[in-house]
Amino acid sequence: MSIPPNPPAGPQKHQPFVPETMEMKEFTFRAVFLGLIMTVVLGAANAYLGLRAGITIAATYPAAVIGMAVLRIWKGTVLEENIARTSGTIGEGIAAGAIFTIPAFLMSKCSGRTVYLTRAARHGRRS
Repeated sequence: MSIPPNPPAGPQKHQPFVPETMEMKEFTFRAVFLGLIMTVVLGAANAYLGLRAGITIAATYPAAVIGMAVLRIWKGTVLEENIARTSGTIGEGIAAGAIFTIPAFLMSKCSGRTVYLTRAARHGRRS
């Protein structure tokens, strides 16, 4: 690797990948549908792995690769890939929240009904 002979002086102007003047589809049915499918599949896989091994994985990378591959076949845009990837990673957070908190409630023998009855007994029932 060589250093350019005369590096530019001062800050360069940012050039966005998608210019402001370009009209490109972003929030489409196929992007949201693909994201929802990935949410279910990656969320279920993460829940299984978390309950089995006690650790979860970042679903962002598989969602990005799957989203790029499928939307490339469907002739999608880069903005649709962004929507599909972002919505595809939601399952990871939902699965992690469920698999790490629900067993804790069960181990502590604390269910929603018990908490409600304890609070109602302590503070009186309010309608």
